[in-house]
Amino acid sequence: MQGHPRAIVIDNGSHTIRGGLSGEKTPSAVFPSLISRRRDTSAFIAQGQIDWYAGEEVDESRIGFSPPRHPVDNGIITNADDMELLWKYLFDKKLQCDTEDSSILLTEPALNSKGSREKAATALFEYFNIGALNLSTQESLALCASGRNTGLIVDSGLYSTRIVPIYEGLALRHGIQRLDIGGQQMTDYFIQTLQDSGNGLETRRERALAANIKEEYCYVAQGFEGEARAFQEGHSLLTETGYTLVDGKRITVGKEKVLAPEVLFQPHLMGLNGEAGIQHLAAASIAKSDVSIKDNLYGNIVLAGGSSMFPGIESRMQAEMTRLFPSPAKVGVHASAERKHSAWIGGAMLSSLSTFRSMCILAAEYDEIGPGIVHRRFL
Repeated sequence: MQGHPRAIVIDNGSHTIRGGLSGEKTPSAVFPSLISRRRDTSAFIAQGQIDWYAGEEVDESRIGFSPPRHPVDNGIITNADDMELLWKYLFDKKLQCDTEDSSILLTEPALNSKGSREKAATALFEYFNIGALNLSTQESLALCASGRNTGLIVDSGLYSTRIVPIYEGLALRHGIQRLDIGGQQMTDYFIQTLQDSGNGLETRRERALAANIKEEYCYVAQGFEGEARAFQEGHSLLTETGYTLVDGKRITVGKEKVLAPEVLFQPHLMGLNGEAGIQHLAAASIAKSDVSIKDNLYGNIVLAGGSSMFPGIESRMQAEMTRLFPSPAKVGVHASAERKHSAWIGGAMLSSLSTFRSMCILAAEYDEIGPGIVHRRFL
């Protein structure tokens, strides 16, 4: 990249951090966005003992350490000190790279807070001494990864699902919609439905395993009411699945396979009465967009994020949107097999351009103006 090494690309998710270098096809580092600190560090720092753990090294049963916590909430940095530790873990242990004078592309959600942006810039320039920083929205990058620059992104993460219309690479803020349902809420609802069916998930470890069970067995029904009823009636084509926990306890998953992901389309199932599903939010987002780009948005609805990985979601969304939109509109819903990494992949593509450094804030500019420069350079 004209005298500079490859950029470091970081997708800063609430649940997962993805990191790697520009030009790579997939992230080389993927780990939980978790930090656990020793409760009392005074007696241990002098002895050189570890006083914090990050990512996969976090163990909630470790005595003397705080419960695991996420320093990112809905894509927004809520704890700058913990965020620095997560990035240190990424750079030192996972990527084993030197950040001195490096270029970094950091993803952010559309409508990121000013405080979160400034915390990121301050940590990266002042603690890690980077040379250049680019902030790009996760939704625009996810669309870029699909080979498009105009379309509608439906991005489902840990705590929420965002619907963002994008025109020529820029998020149209007036059309952004949000549903406060993501992977965490679906896991909580999945646990509730299993308990309602007589499956006891009592310990914290068992409840944590529920997320893995959800990801392995749940799918989006094409006809929800009929399929849920068929499970209940013991239809021969819809089999229940048994899952054995580490202590030998066995739980049975039947209609719960379709109940958890269905809340994306029918939020009222988990008590969110009056909340619109992702299909109606997508329709509302397109309705707020300029008439000249509506057809382009109809035909380029792109699913992204780790909580969009359920089998059947693409065809169900296609059917729902076809029912909602006028007949002249040709609806197209697209879902890449790598969509949980799509924001990172888009960032790796953007940062591999020879012009990338010109899209960044340089260290000299940061030193002159301060963290507020991020609001001037990145709208």
